[in-house]
Amino acid sequence: MTTSGLAPVHIRPIGPDDNNAVTEILRKVRAEHAMEERGAPLLEPNELDLYATSQRPGCGYWVADQGGEVVGGAGISPLGGVPDTCELQRMYLLARGRGIGLGRDLLRACLAGARKRGYRDCYAETMDFMTAARRLYENAGFEPLDGPLGNTGHEFPSAWYLLRL
Repeated sequence: MTTSGLAPVHIRPIGPDDNNAVTEILRKVRAEHAMEERGAPLLEPNELDLYATSQRPGCGYWVADQGGEVVGGAGISPLGGVPDTCELQRMYLLARGRGIGLGRDLLRACLAGARKRGYRDCYAETMDFMTAARRLYENAGFEPLDGPLGNTGHEFPSAWYLLRL
């Protein structure tokens, strides 16, 4: 549990009623960082129902809930083409949720979920300009890679990482 001066924040698995809030967070943060202009889609089809996506085998998604309001989220899913490896996905926080440890807490939930699901490695990718995300991954022990790993379907990332679980 993290506090941001207002209400305590709890990290919990996504519920079916969280879809709209998470989708709106994805839209807001991607627009804030002009990601569509950088080659990233504003939304991918499976992001419209992250609850259902999180119920697939090997998947999980967790949200940061502050007093009943979702302020961020992150998840994992199998990394296509790479056995025993999950991909960290859709880790986004509203501006008010940044800098107070929520990213670290969400990452811990994802890594614990990955270990519980039997993954041996966790892969993450982002863009060079996402310095806070890159710093978070590196501080958590992720090692930088020279290029992408597996079949994520993404062409826009420019920074890739791998963590042995």
